[in-house]
Amino acid sequence: MAAPLYDELGQRLTDCCAAYSTYCEVGTFQKPGVIDQVLVCKGCYHPVALGQGDGTEFKPGVDPDAYYKETFRRDRWLEMISHSTRKENHPCKA
Repeated sequence: MAAPLYDELGQRLTDCCAAYSTYCEVGTFQKPGVIDQVLVCKGCYHPVALGQGDGTEFKPGVDPDAYYKETFRRDRWLEMISHSTRKENHPCKA
């Protein structure tokens, strides 16, 4: 098994794409009307194990509270917002 992958601040990433993950709602034909949530890689949308890219596992020695404080610093947050809202970066370019 390969060593776990981490982002620059120490959060575990997915093994398949070194990406973050998200929960995806999945319906099944066996149980019509029943919706399950599956953790999937944001890079390839294949299911991944809990802990891979979901913000619950960190590199040994990384304090989760310190990680989130650094990730959501006001200046970093504003930089991310300004980058994503610039006209050249907007997905609906005019």
